[in-house]
Amino acid sequence: MVLQKYEKGSIGITPHRDGLSYINLVCIFNIGGRGKFFICSDRFGKDAREIDASPGKVVFLRAPGFFGSKDRPFHFVTDIQETRYTFGLRQKKRLVQLGMPLL
Repeated sequence: MVLQKYEKGSIGITPHRDGLSYINLVCIFNIGGRGKFFICSDRFGKDAREIDASPGKVVFLRAPGFFGSKDRPFHFVTDIQETRYTFGLRQKKRLVQLGMPLL
């Protein structure tokens, strides 16, 4: 779980994919504030498509393991028009699945 704050006028977050340690689904809830959320083809923002992520909306992104998917879509947030708060839920792989010993 993570709560994020994007200040009005900030650049947001550049195109990226969520880490390999996350599986199944990534859920991003917009609690308040306005900005633009996009999915795209690469880390340069190619083929960007805006997704409605207005306040009260949730965006679901596939992650490895979701119905056998290996997808990790590139996405970014920009044009922060007012302070924006999001709450993200991501499921982490167990340490054993990552090849790390349990302590």
